[in-house]
Amino acid sequence: MAELIVVGVRAEAWHKPATVLFKDAVSDRYLPIAASATAAPTRDRSAAGVSTGLVKKLLDALGAPARHVEIGEASAGTDRVHIVVGDGVRVPAGLMEAVSFALDAGVPFRCGDAMLAAEGVSSGEAESASTRWRVADPAPTSAYRLVDLDATTQMEAIQMGDAGDAPMVRPPAGAAMLRIRQGPGSGAVFVLDGDVVTCGRDGNNEIVLDGATVSRKHADFHRQGSGYTIEDLDSLNGTYVNGERVKTAALTAGDEIRIGRYLLTFVPS
Repeated sequence: MAELIVVGVRAEAWHKPATVLFKDAVSDRYLPIAASATAAPTRDRSAAGVSTGLVKKLLDALGAPARHVEIGEASAGTDRVHIVVGDGVRVPAGLMEAVSFALDAGVPFRCGDAMLAAEGVSSGEAESASTRWRVADPAPTSAYRLVDLDATTQMEAIQMGDAGDAPMVRPPAGAAMLRIRQGPGSGAVFVLDGDVVTCGRDGNNEIVLDGATVSRKHADFHRQGSGYTIEDLDSLNGTYVNGERVKTAALTAGDEIRIGRYLLTFVPS
């Protein structure tokens, strides 16, 4: 089976289904999967969420540790995503909850080689305008821990609970990455792969951070050699790097960028 890595999660708005973009770990093949095409387990919204850490400990104690998340063929319908535990027991799951569980528990994603060949896309198709990654505020009724997500919430970003302790997804070769550490969409990632990547509240930006504390055109990220710099675009509330307000700043691994109520961590290539 092919092993996959998560590149990002995209949705046009909180009320629309999210799409997760996977990439084959050893080739230049990408696999977009829409959350609306996967199972959506029902749940009691009044119930408290159970952490991924607790679920993982319970599985380990029962001698059935989580092995991997398996993405099946589209012909399987809503049962195409499974969390595989123990000696091959396959537990159906919604896409978003399976992705968040795997990232939090540190288990890999896998799919059949034939399925990747049939449903995968080239890097050029994956980098088209239709797969730009963005995040907006979730609906007021959708503020749940990620392990408790299902398709009824239609979140457009992976939320990790405590994003600071979650496993880090590495950026694709030649690109850098921003990860939301605090704020709406905590745990979501944005890939920086252009010479100039725009960021702000306006929907025409390549990185959309919604909220009144973010200016419409807040900041730009500029490629400089193998790294990136950030430039504040005279935003009302300013741009901060490691707690200091800046006009421009070169970014290094682990730098924390404050844009409005969002705190983002910079991950270089």
